[in-house]
Amino acid sequence: MIGDFFNKDIRGRLIGTYFGCSFFASVVGMVCMGTAHWRWLYLIPALLGAATALSWGFFNQPLVNQGHKGSINYLHVLSKPAVRNVFLFIFAVSFLYHAVHKWYGVFLTREYGLDKGAISIILIIAAVGGLAGQHIGGYLSDKKGRLYACYVGMSGLAAGVMLLSIHFPVLLIVIILAVIAIGWTISHNSVSTVLTDFPDHDRPVVAGLNSAVRFISGGLGFTISKFFVAQSFNLTFLGIGVLILLLIFIIEDIIHIKN
Repeated sequence: MIGDFFNKDIRGRLIGTYFGCSFFASVVGMVCMGTAHWRWLYLIPALLGAATALSWGFFNQPLVNQGHKGSINYLHVLSKPAVRNVFLFIFAVSFLYHAVHKWYGVFLTREYGLDKGAISIILIIAAVGGLAGQHIGGYLSDKKGRLYACYVGMSGLAAGVMLLSIHFPVLLIVIILAVIAIGWTISHNSVSTVLTDFPDHDRPVVAGLNSAVRFISGGLGFTISKFFVAQSFNLTFLGIGVLILLLIFIIEDIIHIKN
């Protein structure tokens, strides 16, 4: 919808606002988890979901209600090199990021001996970093170009993950996790904005593939990383950080982002 409604020079910031709402909601959700009665943790999402569903009744613009006029063929779209290469990149980055991110709780418990309350606070801070990263990424994508934003985000992500392999004081670990979140969301924003730049006839199919690829690759990254983190968190994070760093050198070649 962002690709349909808005010009290319503001899509990055709108993508940042869109995904930023998700990070803001995550922060609010984590706060509620520690303060609200457990029944409200089910009631609040149910009420918000109902209100959101009803609100769509007010969106009667033809562009919102129209169906996709072309055929829906995911394999055909993936056969196009420009699309396929972007999703190979998305798969690789999501795989590596979730191989780290999903282990934060266990990592902070085993390596730093933190309790549930301290870990929750740290994850909230990291989520706030992700919220900031989406908006930074949106600005960079629009003002400096998609490619520039992707380089900045991937560099921060690689550096942060590699730093996790070193035992730092807890305060520095909090900063590193925030840097990782910012790097991830800047790169996430840049590539998501690229998807809005695809032609109209491909954009709806590409949007569906985006979520599917991220879910599949994230799950695989978490599952496969189990063996490695069981041996060593430090070596696993160092290796993943190096792999992310290597991806930086082939960004322009594999996804051909246009600024």
